[in-house]
Formats: sequence, C-alpha cells, structure tokens
Amino acid sequence: MKSKLTSFLIIVSNILILGACANEEDTKANADEQNLNETIEGNSNKGEDSSDNDASEASTEDNNKSEEDSEESEENLSDVVLDNQSDSVEIRETTAGFGIETPDQIGLKVGDTGYFDDTMGTFEVTVNSAELLDELDGEESQADHFFLMNITIKNTGEETWNAQDFLYGLRVTDDLEMTGYGDYAESFDSVEQMTDDIAPNEESTGQFVTEVYDGDTYYFKMRSGITEGSGESNNVVWEIAKEELQ
Repeated sequence: MKSKLTSFLIIVSNILILGACANEEDTKANADEQNLNETIEGNSNKGEDSSDNDASEASTEDNNKSEEDSEESEENLSDVVLDNQSDSVEIRETTAGFGIETPDQIGLKVGDTGYFDDTMGTFEVTVNSAELLDELDGEESQADHFFLMNITIKNTGEETWNAQDFLYGLRVTDDLEMTGYGDYAESFDSVEQMTDDIAPNEESTGQFVTEVYDGDTYYFKMRSGITEGSGESNNVVWEIAKEELQ
C-alpha cells in the first residue's frame, strides 16, 4: 500500500513539473513574439518617419526651386525688355499687382515687339503692319475708318493658350483716356482671324481689325481696366502716327 502511494505521488510530481516547464516555455515564447512585433513595428514607424521626412524635404526643395525659377524668369524677361526695346520706347516700372514686375513699355512703333506679363503668363506681340481702310468687304466703317493690323503672337509662358486668350483685352483707340475697340476679325471673311492654340515657345500670325475715329495718333494697348492701379498686366502701348499707316 505504501509503495503504491509513493508511486502515485511521484507521478503527480512529474505532472506538475512538466506543466510548470510548459508554462515557462509558453511565457518565453510569448515574450519573444512580443519583442519581435515591437521591433518590426519600431522599424516600420522609423521607415514611415523617414519617408515622411524625405517627402517633406522634397516638397520644400520643389517649392524653393519653383520660386527661384519664377524669380529667374521674371528677371530674364525684364532683361529682355531692357536689352531689346529701342531708345524711343519709354521703359517704366510697372504698377501691376500679382507679383508682376516686367516693366511697362510706352511708345512702340510698327515693327516693334511688346513684352506682356499678366496673370495668364507671358507673351510677345509684334505689330508687323498697320493700315487705315474706309471700307472692308464692301462695308463702310460705322466710325471713320477700319484699323487693320497684321500681328504675330508668341507664347513665352508655360501653358498652351488659344490666340483669342492673348487678344482678350487688346484695344485700339485714338484717345488714351478712352477704352478703345477690340478685334472684329470674325465679322469679315477676308480677314485672317487668329483662333489657333499656341503652345509654349510657339507663335502664330494673323490679323486684327477694329474701327476707329479719325485722329493724328492711334494707340494699340491693353484696355485701361487691366493695366491701371494694381492691374493684371504690365502696360504695353504702341503709338502709331496716322502718317505711318499704309
């Protein structure tokens, strides 16, 4: 009987010992697994932080580069104006807003190129020729004359625009105090209307026609509301004497 009891106690003890060992191994395994998860999570967060920092630094660099490119472009355009306009053209500091700094150009003649800088971008306009007509396509002017020009527009900006976008706001008048008259090219079959899209660094040539009253000098310019005060464009004005017209 005593021998049986002793054997029973030995069995129970072995069972308890084995159970304790198993618990200890489970606890150690759980601890190892937790440490591994924490290590993986830490590395992941570190990677995310690194990626976020890299992205932030890249964004800052891109913004700085964009600002530098914009300033350099502005400076370059101002240099172009100063280098290319004739001595007869008056160069003035612009009063335009929106960060526009390209100088105003007053007193351009037929054959001259004007350099525009506005909220749409930058572009050049060259007046190749200009003439006064009493009638056009069999119609008489409702003012005193038709004013017909051949012009070339060059897109020096970064986006493609339609020619009509560049022509918007351009007027001819015999009085600088007046707004003037815009392009009527679409109303005449014989006039080469400018309607094409102009990509960056590309140009297009066509005709601009409007009506004017008799005067000694005619002015081709942006309408006053766009250039006055803190306007949307620098001021570029052609002054064309009547005797210079074909």
